[in-house]
Parts: sequence; structure tokens; C-alpha cells
Amino acid sequence: MMAITTWATAPYYVELRNDYGSATACFFDRMSGFTIETVIMFASGSIIVKLTADYFEKLFAQYKMIREQEASMKEKVDILDSMAEIYDNVNLIDFVQNTEMSLRDAEHKKHGIDMKAQTHTLMNQRIKNQVMPDQMDAFLAFTNIKTVRARLSHKKLISADFIDVVSGWFRAQYITVDSTLDGIPNMVIYTVRNVDEEKRREEQLIRISMTDEMTRLFNRRCYDEDLRTFRNGELPENFVLFSIDVNGLKTVNDTKGHAAGDELIKGAADCLAISVGNKGKVYRTGGDEFMAIVYTNNPEDICKAIKDKTNEWHGVYVDKLALSVGYATGKDRPGVSIDELEHIADAAMYAAKERYYRENGIDRRKR
Repeated sequence: MMAITTWATAPYYVELRNDYGSATACFFDRMSGFTIETVIMFASGSIIVKLTADYFEKLFAQYKMIREQEASMKEKVDILDSMAEIYDNVNLIDFVQNTEMSLRDAEHKKHGIDMKAQTHTLMNQRIKNQVMPDQMDAFLAFTNIKTVRARLSHKKLISADFIDVVSGWFRAQYITVDSTLDGIPNMVIYTVRNVDEEKRREEQLIRISMTDEMTRLFNRRCYDEDLRTFRNGELPENFVLFSIDVNGLKTVNDTKGHAAGDELIKGAADCLAISVGNKGKVYRTGGDEFMAIVYTNNPEDICKAIKDKTNEWHGVYVDKLALSVGYATGKDRPGVSIDELEHIADAAMYAAKERYYRENGIDRRKR
């Protein structure tokens, strides 16, 4: 601009002064006097242009990033809107703006969250009124809004199941929608969905996995699981472990067939289940082997009940049923582990079996 201005004004200066022979001579003379100014202005202009270009480049990059974030957020919100039809309750929690918004609400109205004074969102304040009393502490701990970000850090979701006094089991979930580079959630979706039917199916599968198919008693797996609970603590004073075995099952299988043998096992299961009743649990732990965990101060009464029931029993293929029963009590052997108690009950059962064969004149070795 300075060179153009000097060139344009050169003819004017030629008219005013006599020492310039031509406009061109005037132009070069005047420009030679502006050497320092030209260098400084050129350098300054280059720097200004460079800074301006960098600024606008960053500005456009930020604008592009913001547009991409807005598009991504809109896509996520659209997905959450579609999710709202699946869940009973859907709440969008923004930890940056400290707001909550129900996506089931057509107005999508935001409500402020006071992180200093408030421990639960408005949605959970309503839901807690229907939570089973014995689960209230666990529900309040899981839904505490002050600890959600820390518990959800570097995680996609956290969930827990609770019981609604009206509609049964429900599942509460916190799902990360947006987070910082450090993995701390900025925006979270909170959902509540009824899972009562799912829980019932789950309980049914557990029941099936813990039940013996033939006798409908508890199976070996269930027995091992129950014993595990007693290994780390003291046995109750009225704890009694029974070991029971069917007498003569092999003879029945060999002479009358496996249908008769199955009938004998089912008969033994029925007699044991009725004799123990609601005082404990009976397990089929092997082919003709049974265990029972019973809570009673009179184990001999249980033995008598089992004997009476087996004496009354008659089957289609087999006329009579005999069981060998042994037991061990926690009261008589304080400090003994559950595994040692099991060995004692087994030893007592085998002793009873030997007596049965001896009293009935049966040579087990010959057999």
C-alpha cells in the first residue's frame, strides 16, 4: 500500500520540486528513504496475517468440533428418547449443569439439582416410597446422587435390583452418556425397568439346577452350596446332619429291574421329606444316598418318624422299604467342623447298615 501510494503521488512531487527529472526517479528516491519502514511494516504485516490465519483456523476447528458434539449429543438424545419407551422411568442427569430431566415427560422440563443439600433426584424421591422396607438402605445408597459419578467412573453402567411393594422386582441402572477425558461422567441416563418376570424365570432355573429330577428333593449341588455357608461360622446348637442310605437297592435292581429300584428311591425320598417336614432340607446326594440338614433338639424323633414312614410304605414292584440312618449333632460335638460332622454322620449310617444286614441274616460279602 505504501509503494502504491508513493507511485501515485510521484508526479505531484515532480511538479513541486526541480531536483527530480521524472516521476520514476522521484518514486525510487522516496522509496529508498522508506527502507526501514518497509521492512518493519512487511514483518509486522506478515506476523499479523499469520496470527490472523491461525486464529481463524482454530476458530473454524472449534466451531466444527462444537457442531460435531452437538450432532453427537442430538443423536444420543434421540436414542435416549427411543429408549424411554422401553423403560418405566428414564431420567437424564447433567452433572455439568446440575439438572435432571425426565425423558418420559413430553415437555422435557429440566429440574435443578442442589448437589450440596440434595442426595437424591426427584424421580428417586418418588420411587423410594414403593421400595420394600428391608431394601430401603441399599436403595438409598445405590441412588445417592453425590456418589454416582465416582461409582460410575471409567464404567459404562452400574445396576442393582430391588423390590417394589406393588409390582415386584425392578432394575435401576445408571448409564454413562458423556464423560471427560479422565472417564468422569458428565451426563448420565438413569433408568428403571420392571424385571419381575425375568426374576421369576431366574429363580425357576435356579430351582431346577438345585433339584433332583427323579425325587424332586434338593440335589448334591444344593447340598454343597448349603454346607459352604456353615464352613465359616458356628453351627447352631440344634443343628443335626443326617446321612441316609437305602438298604437292598442293588438286589432289587438285579432281581426286579431298574423300574423297581427307581420306585424304591422315590419311596425313600417321600418318606424322608414327610418325616423332616419344615424342620430342614432333604438332599439326594447319590444313587441311593441321601443327606438331611435338620434343626431339632430331638434327632431321635426324626429317626422314629423315618422308621414309621418306611414301615408304612408299599410300592407296586416292591413290598417293603428299609433305610439306614445315621446322624451327628452340633450340640454333642462343639467346635467340630461341618466336614467332620458329615464324616461322623456317615460312619453312624454305615454302622446302622451293618446292623441291618446282620440282624436280617444277609451276607453282604457273598452278595
